[in-house]
Amino acid sequence: DILAELSRSTPAASAAPAEPRASQVEVSAEEREERLAGVLAEILDDPTSAFRTDSVLYQDFLVRLRMRRVPGPPIALPDFRRRVAISRSGVDATTAATVAWATALSLSSGVTDDLQGVFLMLAKAAVCGEPCPSDARIARAYGTHSARRARRLLGYFEEQGIIVVHADFSGKRIVAIPDMDCQTAPGDANAPDTGDQPLAAE
Repeated sequence: DILAELSRSTPAASAAPAEPRASQVEVSAEEREERLAGVLAEILDDPTSAFRTDSVLYQDFLVRLRMRRVPGPPIALPDFRRRVAISRSGVDATTAATVAWATALSLSSGVTDDLQGVFLMLAKAAVCGEPCPSDARIARAYGTHSARRARRLLGYFEEQGIIVVHADFSGKRIVAIPDMDCQTAPGDANAPDTGDQPLAAE
């Protein structure tokens, strides 16, 4: 039989070896942390990120980590939320190394996840002696366009004994944080948040 003869004379084709998966390059803990911070910064640099839910931002974060082949297990959602809150506060490396900021982080653990970003922003302004953030700025930190809701947040913090809100002789707002023994400089509560659309009154 011709077909049988050809079958015997032709060596069996060996299966092509599977392409090995590219192994992830080992990096130091410091380098991995830098990559994580870089990816998070990319996400938060988008002005619309302030109005997206943490779960949506987290999924975007995980996708970008895979695309950049950042090694190691992904950080958990609570840790991600904490990083977002700290990043949105605008704290710099010098301030972050102070005892006052360590106190701010400790105090922030006493508020719910969705309020930590607002509290840390106020704490950063107080530690650095910066003007009190406007309603517009507070609203954006909370992920809303509502100026009234921003004022309600300050009222809630004050009811909890976390802050004390008062004004200077010109009527500008000051937020003091008793447990940190510091307060913001006077700030215009009605000042716009540069680059944002006008806030709703409700």
